Amino acid sequence: MTQLKAIIFGSIGTVAEVADLQRQAYNAAFKHAELDWKWSAIAYMELLKTNDGKERIRAFRDAVPARAEVNDKMIDKLFEDQENGFVELIGQAKLTPRPGVKELMDACLAADVKAGLCASSSAESMKAVSKALAKQLPLKELASTVTMDTYSKCLDELGLSASEVVAVEDTPSGVEAAKVAGIFTIATPGETTAGQDFSAADLVVTSLSSVTLEELQKLLEEAKEPVPANSVHS
Repeated sequence: MTQLKAIIFGSIGTVAEVADLQRQAYNAAFKHAELDWKWSAIAYMELLKTNDGKERIRAFRDAVPARAEVNDKMIDKLFEDQENGFVELIGQAKLTPRPGVKELMDACLAADVKAGLCASSSAESMKAVSKALAKQLPLKELASTVTMDTYSKCLDELGLSASEVVAVEDTPSGVEAAKVAGIFTIATPGETTAGQDFSAADLVVTSLSSVTLEELQKLLEEAKEPVPANSVHS
């Protein structure tokens, strides 16, 4: 029988709603660089289909020939400024965990199931979010939390195989990355990704409040006959 040994949260956004803070930080970086770029909430929803921040900027640049003056070195600087601005905004915001996250982490702690964070965000961003949520989530107790930027590295760090793990993702590109790694994947669309195509996920839920460790264990056991990719729980 396959035993559930870890839950990997695939981005900061699976733990707390931070996408709009990230958008604000991008716009501040553009303004600081004296670029006439400004991402609206609707535009950012589309840009989130690209998982990596630098690639997101690059895709925006490449979409219009007139933006070609922004070279890759400038993109690196824009991303660095965005990360710094995001950390500052996190420090000012009153973050709360997304519904069901605390309950699932508490259950992991009680059942000796590891919890990991596998995200492409900078270490500074990860630390800022962890600090903001420290009094609300058992992050220190879940000492196996990792900050690797790929699932293969994350699995190596945890010392587990893909069949022993469940991933939680909030973007279609994140779901794709987890599935490529062979991991059973739950999609929890956020405020800015609701309505996007999550059909590649094994299970789609509006929040983790409807998910229990017992259910996840059962789903892993049935992985040879996976649930329909577009299954949705309220």
